[in-house]
Amino acid sequence: MKQSSLLKAAGLMGCFVLTGFAVVHAQDNVEGWNLYTNNSGAVSMEYQNPDTYLKIQKFIRIDLDKQYEPMGGAVKFKNDFERDMAKQEAASYWEQFKGRHALWSYLSEKGKLKDLAPQNASIPDGFYGKMTRIVTNANGEYFGILQKSPGAPEVILLANEGASGGPLSIERKLIKLMQQIK
Repeated sequence: MKQSSLLKAAGLMGCFVLTGFAVVHAQDNVEGWNLYTNNSGAVSMEYQNPDTYLKIQKFIRIDLDKQYEPMGGAVKFKNDFERDMAKQEAASYWEQFKGRHALWSYLSEKGKLKDLAPQNASIPDGFYGKMTRIVTNANGEYFGILQKSPGAPEVILLANEGASGGPLSIERKLIKLMQQIK
């Protein structure tokens, strides 16, 4: 009897969700994504009724690593069948539904990003080799690992895993803002 009362109380609380090994205790809605966080930061993101070609998914959940990159997740279908997703599939959904943009918007709102306007400032060596969001003067948004451009300090390079043709090259004068996670 005591055990079933305890289970009912735990079910009624409903404020804790177990994802992997992290106990999640807060939820925010950011640009269509439900973002689940713990004391360490974001641990997963969930997108309800994604507009896919077949329109059979009920939701997708993307689990994030400590660098806020997709490491897997799950997809639940409208017939309530649920299956795990590998890292590559999770990353594909995350990009398709702008999960990275939503996450970085959330981190910006929470003051967890460091900003740099590189037009007139030198880029600290500590910025290189890290995931970076670049916002251009035309409000374009690009993500990647920041790299030095050998012999061309007026150019910024962003490398992305699996990209063909080498890193993306952007002229510094076209960049309004660079951001990295603190």
